[in-house]
Amino acid sequence: MRFINAYCLEITQIGEILKNMHETKIFVWEPPIDDVIKINFDASFN
Repeated sequence: MRFINAYCLEITQIGEILKNMHETKIFVWEPPIDDVIKINFDASFN
């Protein structure tokens, strides 16, 4: 019975870890530090 309880606990813990891994992260923009200029551009071609 101890094995079954330990197995159920392990499955529950793994489920919590996986749930936390799939949460959406919110990133807040921050300006570049000091005198740094950052230029972003996208390009595409056929």
